[in-house]
Amino acid sequence: MSIAIYAGSFDPITNGHVDIVMRANQVFEHIVVLVMQHSQKTGWLSLEQRVALVQETFSDHPSITVETASGLLAQYAQKRGIQTLIRGLRAVSDFDYEAQMALANRDICPGLDTVFFMTSKEYAYLSSSVVREMVQHQASVAHLVPAPVQGMIEL
Repeated sequence: MSIAIYAGSFDPITNGHVDIVMRANQVFEHIVVLVMQHSQKTGWLSLEQRVALVQETFSDHPSITVETASGLLAQYAQKRGIQTLIRGLRAVSDFDYEAQMALANRDICPGLDTVFFMTSKEYAYLSSSVVREMVQHQASVAHLVPAPVQGMIEL
């Protein structure tokens, strides 16, 4: 079975993330969405909230599972025996960072490949930080986030 990991902080998950996962799931039989705590970011939502929102977002997709881990992504992949990481790219600047990370991950775990998916054009500007900023200033994000996130924001 072909399995790939799509890791991120998902703080919160956006429709751009969902788009990448769903497209990757057309290529791979199983996707592990790995919710991680970013070592250099302070979370807007707790890890538990983020995991719950991601699980609810993909609850109708049995070939997509949600897990959480701490530490290095490459070590997690190696421990699980998974050889492929999925990353989304919005712009050339994303590629520079992601290429460095792909090489570092391969250094830690030889044979670990990273597959890049270009964002769909409607999400080219979208990031979790954009969503957080919009929410902070009471702008509508209904068109940018899956229903579980929208429901949490409206509470």
